[in-house]
Amino acid sequence: MKDLPTSTTHRLYTLLGATFVAFEGAFLVLWSNDFWFRINLVLVAVPTLVLAGLVAHLFLTWQESPRGMQFFSWLFKGQAPITYRRWLSLDDDGVTVGSRRLIWSAIDGLTVTIFGNLQIRSFALSGKSTKEPEMILKLPFGASDFANQVELVSTAEKHKPTLFTNKRLEKAVNAKPGKGEVILRNLYAAFIVILLCDISYSTFSYLELMKQYHLAQQAAKAHELEKAREYLKVAEAIQDNPPAFSYTTPKLMKDGAVAAGALRARAETLHALGDIPGAIGAAEMAHKAQPTSYKTSLLLARLLAEQGKVAEARGQVLTAIDLRADELIPYLYMMALYCQMDKRPQAERFYKQSMNTLIDEVFGEEPNWPPGSNRNLHELFSSDDVNFLFERLIKHP
Repeated sequence: MKDLPTSTTHRLYTLLGATFVAFEGAFLVLWSNDFWFRINLVLVAVPTLVLAGLVAHLFLTWQESPRGMQFFSWLFKGQAPITYRRWLSLDDDGVTVGSRRLIWSAIDGLTVTIFGNLQIRSFALSGKSTKEPEMILKLPFGASDFANQVELVSTAEKHKPTLFTNKRLEKAVNAKPGKGEVILRNLYAAFIVILLCDISYSTFSYLELMKQYHLAQQAAKAHELEKAREYLKVAEAIQDNPPAFSYTTPKLMKDGAVAAGALRARAETLHALGDIPGAIGAAEMAHKAQPTSYKTSLLLARLLAEQGKVAEARGQVLTAIDLRADELIPYLYMMALYCQMDKRPQAERFYKQSMNTLIDEVFGEEPNWPPGSNRNLHELFSSDDVNFLFERLIKHP
């Protein structure tokens, strides 16, 4: 029996994809737990990526083993879920794919789909009354190199001169890739390796950044202000001074939802330390990084209202309402601000306007049929939301 393995390039791409999935799994574990707080994650970013690569390699190898294929047989029927190193095997009697074997006389067709999958076809199940032989096995055709592809097709044609093929298969086995194409694929794989290293560094930098903000808030709550300022200083250094060698870290720290989340954490930390103007500045930076975040608008509203800048706070609440017209919290914020200003008539008018909007956006014309099927608001209130609302509604009746 002659084994036709996958190409080196295919193995590398497959391993890189699985490594990324394993690394993201590690990221989620770290994000969900705090057992690692004694470690500086930035220093172990690349080693963790290497470990993720090892785990990915072991899994990919195992799922191609007899035990692995048996484990997944209920879903993949004797084939490995992912083609990694083993493509197929040939001998004088037939072809073996995974743990499935076909004799040459049962193979009546080989075709390649638009997605690059090789379909092994046979009349054995459907009979020759059908127009085309039925597909009984499928595997990625491009997973192996050109020589192995040609050998498979030529061997099948040798045993079945009437072999059914399609134009995609014929084009693939007659178009030998040039050396430049192979070099380009390998260079692209090398680029992905570098990119993964950069992503591992940037994501672990983000975790370390959020850890420092978290520790700063904890220390501020415990009235350990000096310690809190030290944590804040470390966090700001990570966020404001991304390394020049990293491409993804500045993108992660400056723009988009991730950057906005980190800047909100900075604003909350500064607020805990009593630096309200600094907190407002950080929240404004978060709004600039992600203008569509209504959470940032509500954070700014809370900070501005605390400074007595109620008119500016109302502007932020109106922005939040524009962004989330179907959520209750921004409307409650506005009514709480009217109560803070002792403007009850305006609050009542705003209530009526809000109900009209919510009827259009959420409730519809009630009663709905069948009875009990009226639509509901599903709100998530943070402690900051509850404190902001209750303080104003209670203190400013």
